[in-house]
This record gives sequence, C-alpha cells and structure tokens, in this order.
Amino acid sequence: MISDGLFKRFPVDAIFGLHNWPGVPLGQFGFVSGAAMASVDQAKIRIVGKGGHGAEPHRAVDPVLASASFITALQSVVSRNVDPQEMAVATVGSIHAGSASNVIPESVELKLTMRAFTETVRQQLQERIPALARAQAESFGAVAEVDYRLGFPALINHRDETDFA
Repeated sequence: MISDGLFKRFPVDAIFGLHNWPGVPLGQFGFVSGAAMASVDQAKIRIVGKGGHGAEPHRAVDPVLASASFITALQSVVSRNVDPQEMAVATVGSIHAGSASNVIPESVELKLTMRAFTETVRQQLQERIPALARAQAESFGAVAEVDYRLGFPALINHRDETDFA
C-alpha cells in the first residue's frame, strides 16, 4: 500500500498501533514511552559431529555434548558481553537429536530466539552467538552451521505521540 502511494494520497502526521496485552483490564489501555517491545530474531544452529554407538563414544564426535556446552556457554553472552544496564534475552526453545538411547546422533538442531531493546545489543547478539556456537562445536571436534535471521526491530514509542494518545 505504501508503494502504491497510500501516504501521498492520504498524508498523515503519525501512525498509532495497538497490541493486545494479557493482564490489562478490559476497556483500559497501557502506554509506554520509549522502548516498549524488544526486537525478535531467530537462529537455527545445527551442530554436526560423527555418529556412533553409545558403547564406543571414543569413535564418535558427540554433537549432543557439544550442544550442551554451547547452551551453557550461551548464558555468558548476556551476562558477560551485554552491558548490565542493557537488556538481552537468548533462549534455546527447541533441541532435536537422535532417536535411540544407545546411539550418538550425527547432528543436533537447536532453535533460538534473541531479544533486545537497542540495535547495539542486537548486533552484539548477532556477532557473539554464531561465533560462540562455532567455537564450542570446534572445541569438541564438531562443526556448527548457523542460520541467524533478523526479525522485527524493537518497538520504540515516541514520547510526544505517547503523551498525546
């Protein structure tokens, strides 16, 4: 619609959007000036090792162990790389590997979501998380394939418009 000239035909001074928010009583509105909702990015990380039998782990490269190490180390990105006065979240929401208790799988797939209020922190996450995944995988003799996708930026409400609303 914008490409088709909507705002040339119908000029506006500001655009206001609403978001349903659980916990706000019916008929009431909640207003936040400044950062209101964090950016939303996603990553799919596939850690590839060498499958093998659980009774002979020395003949395999265990991507489950490498993934566990990465997940633990991931918490250091927020706690040690991001300024403590800033906000960031890195969540591993999905882990898939193997199908038998006695087989070391060839690979593990992790799905992550990352959130931040500032572009600086968002960029830190985008740089540090793939680097950490690759380094952790490599330390176990495995390889990390990272597909990091930027989603929506943070929602920042302007003070004047928020006060007006």
